[in-house]
Amino acid sequence: MTLTKKQQDEILKARYMPRGLPTIIRLLTPVARLIFRLGFVRRSVERTAAARIGQISRCRERGDHEKAVDLAIDTLRALRHRKPGRFVDDKHGHFMWWMIMQSAAVSLPKVDDPEKWNTVIAMARAGVEPFEGFEVAYAFLVFARRKLAERDHDTAVEFATLSSDADESWPEPDIWLGWYQLEIGGGDAFAHLKRAVDKDQSALFRIADDPAFRNHPDLIERLKETSKYGLIH
Repeated sequence: MTLTKKQQDEILKARYMPRGLPTIIRLLTPVARLIFRLGFVRRSVERTAAARIGQISRCRERGDHEKAVDLAIDTLRALRHRKPGRFVDDKHGHFMWWMIMQSAAVSLPKVDDPEKWNTVIAMARAGVEPFEGFEVAYAFLVFARRKLAERDHDTAVEFATLSSDADESWPEPDIWLGWYQLEIGGGDAFAHLKRAVDKDQSALFRIADDPAFRNHPDLIERLKETSKYGLIH
């Protein structure tokens, strides 16, 4: 099961490392380097999902986003049709699959290739269930923004709603849905923004300070009244 954004932040803040582990790492590193020189060992390691995530990240750091997306697509295909024991154990398959999907979603906005967008989105639609966790939420919000740019409004709302439901602690999809309803009309912007604030009270400050929402002071006041922060200025 993937983690929510809040759970991931808590783990990063903890920065826990067992006592004595750095010494063990220093002792084992030379041995690991010798083993890694064996061709079949190196190839096996490079095919793991964790190694692929590292390769995708390095492509992104170099600015080679198209290569990053290509690697992500190839890896997702292999994971989806993997043989037992290949890439990851079934226990971790959900987490690793959506981690790689999120990696693809990070680079896609830098890639002007409709075919790649359509491929990744189709893979996400048929993705590993359940559709839960921050990685799922992040990917589908990227796809929602793409669909809005393509003027496919129904799919944009569908993806943003899926994003909102995937992570109970990340308010970004709900803020986006609130903005969308104000810009496009036809929905309850307040309900989406209230859900954002319910997920994370700090979202209220972001909304109140956002030029897109300042033109709707009555809406901001309603959010303040329902927030545990009360009336802020």
